[in-house]
Amino acid sequence: MTKNASIKVRPIPRPDLPQALELVERVFLAFEAPEYSAEGIQTFLSFLRDAEAVSALRFYGAWENGVLLGVLATRGGSHIALF
Repeated sequence: MTKNASIKVRPIPRPDLPQALELVERVFLAFEAPEYSAEGIQTFLSFLRDAEAVSALRFYGAWENGVLLGVLATRGGSHIALF
């Protein structure tokens, strides 16, 4: 990211969710999973692969120059489910 970068935050369209979920999984495995038990890792990954659970979330993405840099998902309008 450059000093004068312009990051745009907007809702993630449903067709772009696979890309967003892949980013969430990569970041989780790199930075969070080492602190989780094997069962906890499986539970989180199962949640990401559960179409019904994912469809209940509203996803937002942060893009710079067309590259997705971050993801936030909310449930029920006020609960942050993924960050």
